[in-house]
Amino acid sequence: MSIQANTIHTQPNYEQLRVEIRGIVDEVIKPRAELIDREGRFPRENLSALAEAGWNGVLIPERFGGRGLDHVAFAIAAEEIAKGCPSTSLVYVMHVGAVQTIALYGDEDQKERWLKPVRNGAIGTYSTSERASGGHWWFNFSEASRDGEDYILNAEKSFTTSSGQADFYVTQTRTPGAQTPTDVSFFLVDGQLEGITSGVWDALGVRGNHSGPIKYEGVRIAAQDKLGTEGQGREILESGVSPYI
Repeated sequence: MSIQANTIHTQPNYEQLRVEIRGIVDEVIKPRAELIDREGRFPRENLSALAEAGWNGVLIPERFGGRGLDHVAFAIAAEEIAKGCPSTSLVYVMHVGAVQTIALYGDEDQKERWLKPVRNGAIGTYSTSERASGGHWWFNFSEASRDGEDYILNAEKSFTTSSGQADFYVTQTRTPGAQTPTDVSFFLVDGQLEGITSGVWDALGVRGNHSGPIKYEGVRIAAQDKLGTEGQGREILESGVSPYI
């Protein structure tokens, strides 16, 4: 009879983590909150402070430069950040959701290329909903096309948090040749690629999160930056990775 060794996972000290993140909030994030909201300023300095302490990679495995913590730790961080600056917290939550999607569905090459830079301050976000569908995550009108092994994105997205500010976007369109609007695929899009234009964001409150429209016009995506398999987008969304689900 064989004996299987039990792996013991030590639960994080949540109160200690709360004290840690609260210190960053009190020292760096909260003092900037009024200015960020009044001027609609993207909270990049706050995000850099979070990245320096490793919080931008709260769920990322340690081998990719993250802290490898759990969702309770993430929830504590989001709560404490929101107490200091709601705009920063919204950007943070969307960023963590985007990178966690890569951590769960990306291949090893994608994890190496997209997750490791987060430790140095790279910011990601979701860019999925479309105005014509009322923001419905499972329903897209845009459809990617193929050019050889590459994909070409032509899409107009609405309410993309960190629009025009993110270093990369987790973007969704209908799969090339899709028969239904819910046959969707995900792509990892470098924010510096040609053909990306962000719209104006103006709101009554939480004005620093830049949840505005964004256009992808003829944006070329290499096959290596397709996340998961073609048509897997519905599965990815239904997995509960998205903070909107």
